[in-house]
Amino acid sequence: MIRIIRGCLVDDAARAEAAAEIVAVGGDERSRIGIAALCALLARTGIEVRRPGSAWLSIDELRLLAWLAYAPRETAMDDYLTFGLTIDADAAAELRIELATCGRELARIGCRLPALAWTNDFARPLYARGRR
Repeated sequence: MIRIIRGCLVDDAARAEAAAEIVAVGGDERSRIGIAALCALLARTGIEVRRPGSAWLSIDELRLLAWLAYAPRETAMDDYLTFGLTIDADAAAELRIELATCGRELARIGCRLPALAWTNDFARPLYARGRR
């Protein structure tokens, strides 16, 4: 999943490869559009997503995976926490919606991330700016 997200944020060739990977895991046009919308928001908010081929995940990427794993399992997302002090409350609210939508879309195509992803200390959600 991170490889797809990283690819969506680079150039046309990497985006085309990411779109092909989405189809390879059972996704369709709806899946591609949903993941692209999430990626556009990640780029706009400045959340750290590393370049394709990077060997290590950033802390933001770990959190992203955790919340994508959590989203399809949770019906009420009102208290869905976000990226701590890295983005403002408005962007956090928009991100919360995109993560929930994308997580459910991944579940729809049969791509469920393991629940243990959200128990990692690095992935522990932090409150958005202004919330304590």
